[in-house]
Amino acid sequence: FGYRDYRLLHILGTKGDLSGNLEEEKLTLHLHGGKSFEYDLHVTETIAGHGGGDTRMISDVLANERGETPSSMTSLRQSMESHYMAIAAEESRLKGGKCIVMEEFLQ
Repeated sequence: FGYRDYRLLHILGTKGDLSGNLEEEKLTLHLHGGKSFEYDLHVTETIAGHGGGDTRMISDVLANERGETPSSMTSLRQSMESHYMAIAAEESRLKGGKCIVMEEFLQ
């Protein structure tokens, strides 16, 4: 982990770039050619672990247990599959880019 305990955003585009800092609650749009625009995000709810994601995740787990529709777009299975892919990608990196066959990797 780095010395920062908040999220930073930097997106490069063909007409400029967008940068953001969750701690400062600001987005800045820098257009090629010199113009810049700063936007205050005015975050009104409390942001805690993982930018508030931890609280939403627990709310979704409880909603699911009550038989309600959770707000998240992915199921537990889909979330686990994405984590398996990330772990397999790291395994591939450590092995010099070796192709990882998921069926074999998960056994």
